[in-house]
Amino acid sequence: LHIKADEGNPEEMFSLEEVEFDRDSTLMFSGSSDIQKQDATFEGVLKKVWAARPSDVVETFANRIEAIQTSEEAEQKRWLKKLQTQKDSLSQNLDRVRKRPSEDGEGERRSVRRRELHVRRPRPEVEEMVLEAFGKEEYYTIRQLVRITDQPQEYLRGILRDMCDLHREGEHIHQYSLKSVYGKVA
Repeated sequence: LHIKADEGNPEEMFSLEEVEFDRDSTLMFSGSSDIQKQDATFEGVLKKVWAARPSDVVETFANRIEAIQTSEEAEQKRWLKKLQTQKDSLSQNLDRVRKRPSEDGEGERRSVRRRELHVRRPRPEVEEMVLEAFGKEEYYTIRQLVRITDQPQEYLRGILRDMCDLHREGEHIHQYSLKSVYGKVA
């Protein structure tokens, strides 16, 4: 005898087998119904005993579920490993970029300098450094002067407003030149 799960599914879910037992046994059942709140008792003589076991289809279904779960776990582990490899690769590339020397050979020194804070020096000392720089070149950008004087950009801009002209057009756009009041520094 076979019990089917439902009419639409032809696969057998349970199989029933007759079990041997002592023919003189009696059955007594006592229980209550939650719906009616009443107790019931049944007595009777056993004629046959059946054992219900899951069929092979149920075990196969359980095996399929387990296989799917393990394959999903394996896929997640593969993705995590791939992401970790990409992360390691990116961090190695970043380390290479940080350590790469620049064209002027000051790569390592420049990156260390960038991390340091620019400390304001007294104004006369900064003015002297600016005059000394303009003795070598006639035009400088603000970045070049910040690098030469090692001063904060806004502080240096205030000093340059008094000492230099900022070219807003022409060949030397966005560059500073010494005001004519200071003359040509040699």
